Amino acid sequence: MAYGESESSNTLQMSPVHVPPVPATIRIVYTTPNCRKEKMHCAAYAVSFNKAIEVYNAKDYAYALDLFHEADRAEPGNPQCVVMIGICLENTGKSDTALGVYSYALQLDEHYALAWHNKGVLLSNMGKHEEAKECYLNALRDRVLTGSPDFEVAAASLASCLVKMGEKTSATRVLEDLVCRMAISPTADHTIAAWLSDIQAEVKNPQRAYELLMNLPNDGFLKPDKLMLSKNKMADHLSSLCQPHSFLLPKAPRMANGYIAAIQSTVAKLVKEKPGSLLRVADLDSIGWLAMKAIQAGCKQASCYIRPWDTLKCHLTQVLQSNGYEASDVDIRNFAADKVDPFNDATEQFDLVINAVYTPASVPGILNRIKELQRKGMATVPHSGALKLMAISSEQIKLQTTAGSEVNGFDLTAFGDFSTAIRKYVMHMYMSTIKHDVLTEVVTVPINTDDNLQGMFQQVIDLPVTKRGKVDAIVTWYDLDLGGGQALSMGPDEDNMWQQNVQVVHFGSDDPVNVDDTIRLHSTVTRWNQERSHQYIMFEKIDHVARQSGEVVRVHDTMLLSEDPLEGRLWHFDMMSDIGRNDAYDRGLKAVVKPDSIVLDIGTGSGLLAMMAARAGAKHVYAIEANPDIAEKARKVIKANGYHDKITVLTGKSDDIKAGEGELMPVKADIVVTETMGADLLSELMYNILDDARERLLKPGAIMVPGAGRVIGQLVQIDAPWHTAGFPSGKSTSELDLSAFNPMLPPMRTCVHIQKTKFTPLTEVFSLFDFNFSQPINKVGNTREITVPITMAGKCHAILFWWDADLGEDSEGRIIIETGPQSRYAYVDHAHWSQQLQVLDFDGVPVQPKQEMSFKLYNDNHLSFAELVR
Repeated sequence: MAYGESESSNTLQMSPVHVPPVPATIRIVYTTPNCRKEKMHCAAYAVSFNKAIEVYNAKDYAYALDLFHEADRAEPGNPQCVVMIGICLENTGKSDTALGVYSYALQLDEHYALAWHNKGVLLSNMGKHEEAKECYLNALRDRVLTGSPDFEVAAASLASCLVKMGEKTSATRVLEDLVCRMAISPTADHTIAAWLSDIQAEVKNPQRAYELLMNLPNDGFLKPDKLMLSKNKMADHLSSLCQPHSFLLPKAPRMANGYIAAIQSTVAKLVKEKPGSLLRVADLDSIGWLAMKAIQAGCKQASCYIRPWDTLKCHLTQVLQSNGYEASDVDIRNFAADKVDPFNDATEQFDLVINAVYTPASVPGILNRIKELQRKGMATVPHSGALKLMAISSEQIKLQTTAGSEVNGFDLTAFGDFSTAIRKYVMHMYMSTIKHDVLTEVVTVPINTDDNLQGMFQQVIDLPVTKRGKVDAIVTWYDLDLGGGQALSMGPDEDNMWQQNVQVVHFGSDDPVNVDDTIRLHSTVTRWNQERSHQYIMFEKIDHVARQSGEVVRVHDTMLLSEDPLEGRLWHFDMMSDIGRNDAYDRGLKAVVKPDSIVLDIGTGSGLLAMMAARAGAKHVYAIEANPDIAEKARKVIKANGYHDKITVLTGKSDDIKAGEGELMPVKADIVVTETMGADLLSELMYNILDDARERLLKPGAIMVPGAGRVIGQLVQIDAPWHTAGFPSGKSTSELDLSAFNPMLPPMRTCVHIQKTKFTPLTEVFSLFDFNFSQPINKVGNTREITVPITMAGKCHAILFWWDADLGEDSEGRIIIETGPQSRYAYVDHAHWSQQLQVLDFDGVPVQPKQEMSFKLYNDNHLSFAELVR
């Protein structure tokens, strides 16, 4: 450090001290820059302070604290030195003392921005958010005097405080300003933009959330030091902005051909009835393609009603222009998507109103709406609709939904009555792929538009039995009369456009129904999920009425008020009855458990894996379960099976559990077992969970079950293009070019049971990512680029993902759980695992054998993502 003698004093002037960036554990360290009036310092202060800075940067905070105290004694009352003392106190775990030190620094200089900021951080950590907010505001006010703390840091701290206070709208304003400032910097990360996107989604502004993510790269750091894939998050927001089916079904022949024929017939009829009239059409929620078909059929003007999203409006305008339509032909209007009837404000008189039907859940509301429009004298497409019902026998559905009281030799009765619980729910299945026998007539019930759309159809429905068999389920769907003699059924069909409602029936015995008996359905109940994308049609009571006596011989009670041990997660029923999965874990544990083994089971659920470990001979098992209610049920199951002295159930998340003397888990484990795997291998954060356990809860060299896993892929051609969102360039099935929508769409990932989709493999199976769970996790994430040889001519539309997990080895060989196209998870609706399909190119890249394709792969320790290298 250089010293210079002042002309006016015998003291030495210290050059402005530069304090380098500090570790993440400290908020900010900064020095007084030249823009402030420089202060004269004595030599003793300068020597101690600069030495303290060197030691601080070496992270010896205790020694640095002593040196800063020396500097303060040499020259008391310098706020910069006082703040550094506070920062060192924070780093040595003395936050309460540091808070007082920052307050003292502000007495010395009430405009010392860094002291305001660091005091705010401590107050916020103490839950004193209102006081912290004032500190952050003062820091932002005073930082203009010093340039520190960085605006980004102070603004982000203020926004975080506002979020904690519930003032999310205010937080978004702060962060929007911050994002604009950071966008100027080419080196800026994307943490703030991603955070703002999350908050915008929480405050019901998915449009802005989506647009923020559109501008982020696939490999952007959306969380501090962690890869987070923006395109995956975009797909989550899209469903609240526009029905994803909007970008699927216009390509489907059954949908497109039916609507087009009905529109042509209806418009031709209107032309005859109103010769010379300027026919006007309203297109409700079809993203414009039905309006264009109506104009082609003879209408002169159209109004497209879309959800209020500027990005959608911009791309729809491009679609209209690319198909030769101007604003004078088609005008774009918004509808209020949050209303029960979002088109209620569209009171203009149109000659024709067309309402797109994409999901069965939308049918009751649409039919109610069109009846009202018909009463006003307007023609409509669709014209009317009906509910279709039938009773079926299906061994597949029975096996999948009957999780018995015994699983792998353990009695799970104490966990709950699964057979009763599932009665409260309706599944959605592609019945064309489910092996079943129809036992009754398919009954048609016209939908009475006076019915309450919240759900009650007050009538009794009889299904005459036409075939002897055991009733396993009631299946329902909608059929639509589009008009002009065109029908559109949402029932079972090999194209798998729509799933059907399936309600499981439990009559209490396996006795069959006989021909001419009756299945009587009482009090139809319909419910919608929060997004109204799925509707659940079910019956509170189902009677088996004998043909001869007319008496009710058996009754199914839906038991809507009964307890559900699995909290509505229907895939749990399939998981509990998945013999292959259960046997693999049983084998894996038997292969490694020794008499002195301490086993840790993370996410124990019913306690099944913990009991397997105990049965294999473990000395003791610690079973962790985050849900307190499920943890208590697990204790009952374990006691009922006689393992309560060998298994201790710990309530909480694994990262909150500590191991050691005096802790809930008194010793570390030799073996850890977990089944926290989702449709993507790591989608339930299994690697993060195991990595944390390896560091804190396991002995060195502990065995993990599973010990390894890999994400697997295959490039495919989608032979049924309506199964993927997006449009090919040029004319599609509807003879319109809708490809201008594609730039606004993320490369959609969807969970699929791939054997229900028509596809052609174009490559051999290849590995995307391999994970050895005994090795430390790469917390940043993983990226790589690979080249894959093509083995089949076709068009590459997508990549198919699945995974396998290695649970060890026994005398029979490697113990592998595999979830690919040949597994049961590729065929079974509501299977607890599935495959994932991600679009790579909407048009499909033409490929030939021996050709190679290159693409980038990303994995953020949660999900995987692929991107073609052009």
